[in-house]
Amino acid sequence: MEQSLSASTVLLNVGIQILNLVIFFLLFKFLLGDTVAKGLEEREHLLDRIKNAEGEYNTIIQDAEAQKNGILADALEKQKSILKE
Repeated sequence: MEQSLSASTVLLNVGIQILNLVIFFLLFKFLLGDTVAKGLEEREHLLDRIKNAEGEYNTIIQDAEAQKNGILADALEKQKSILKE
């Protein structure tokens, strides 16, 4: 049982498949596209906040180190003045 497909049948099948694909993409865009795009934007915003938080963290650590060094220097000066007495 051989079936012969004519060119018009093949073209019709290809056309139907293309139409199905277009319908699928349109449905996806109108039903889920906005939701997906909004989720991606929120994710980008969160990543930006994380990057900024890392910079703020480094600044706080540097300030704490500077304070630590100042306190240690003051303590050493007091120690020297007490030992001189």
